[in-house]
Parts: sequence; structure tokens; C-alpha cells
Amino acid sequence: MSAFNPSALTPLLMVAVIGSLYYRRIRRQFGRQSYQPKRAMLRVIVLAVAMCGLMFAAFVLPHVAVGVVVGLLAGGVLGALALRHTHVENVAG
Repeated sequence: MSAFNPSALTPLLMVAVIGSLYYRRIRRQFGRQSYQPKRAMLRVIVLAVAMCGLMFAAFVLPHVAVGVVVGLLAGGVLGALALRHTHVENVAG
């Protein structure tokens, strides 16, 4: 019989810690949230730069073009679905 090795539990403990962090973060996303225009604009800029980089890669590396097109189509469908299920309320304060 082998001795107990505490390092064997390290991956399991890390999965549990990361899982609990994800759970807490996802739980905070439900309910009313305030609109922050600066964050929204930052997201738009970051995503636009990422898309420009992907389009550049699609032109430079032709075998990547199919993946970029499929990704853009899948992202468009997912975005349309998200907009359909998102509700915005104007609340004073």
C-alpha cells in the first residue's frame, strides 16, 4: 500500500477553487445592472481590433479564412440570439 500523497489533491483543489470563483461571478451577472458607457465603448474597441486582426490573418493565411468566416457567422447568430433575450429598462437612479 502506498503512502498518502497530498500533491495528488492539488489539481482537485484548484478545480474546486476555480469553479467556485466562476460560480460567484456568474451569480453576480443576474438582476439589474447599471449601464456604463465607458466600459461598453472599451469592449467595442477591443472587439473591433480583434476582428481586424482576424481578418488580416484570413488574408495573409488563406487556410485560416474558412475558420474566420465560420466564427463570424456563429458569432453573429449568437449575438442575435443574445439581443433577442436581453431586456433593457430605464430606471431613475
